[in-house]
Amino acid sequence: MPNTQIPRHIVVMLAVLALSTGGCASDTSPSPSSSPTEPAAEPAPVVTEQGGTYWGVYLAVGEESDLEDAIQYLTDERDLEAGVEFSIGDISCDEGAAEALGAAGTQRVAVYFISSDDAAIWAATLLAEPVGVVEVQTFCLD
Repeated sequence: MPNTQIPRHIVVMLAVLALSTGGCASDTSPSPSSSPTEPAAEPAPVVTEQGGTYWGVYLAVGEESDLEDAIQYLTDERDLEAGVEFSIGDISCDEGAAEALGAAGTQRVAVYFISSDDAAIWAATLLAEPVGVVEVQTFCLD
């Protein structure tokens, strides 16, 4: 019977080859074009204009004292600037908001977006669920 023992240097080379290819004979590493993509950037709030139609994410609705936590959250945690990316004021300035939200107050804190998708994506990043996400027409801006 012939000797069928594989020489030690061949065994070592096969082991190194198996480790370097992850035990597979074919290359399974992703090509540069199939590399994982970066997560999409969070949608940016918009600055509203008189008579514009937007999707508002309402963080608080009520009286002035009911708005303090939402304002604190937006300025400290979300680092948004007052008067630019979020709005504080009378809910009647957002036509359709009071009815859609069943508002039990006259004041609101809202952040506005161009699309319902952007508003929903941004609302999903909040620590607490918003009062609602509503399409409105903005007034009281002049």
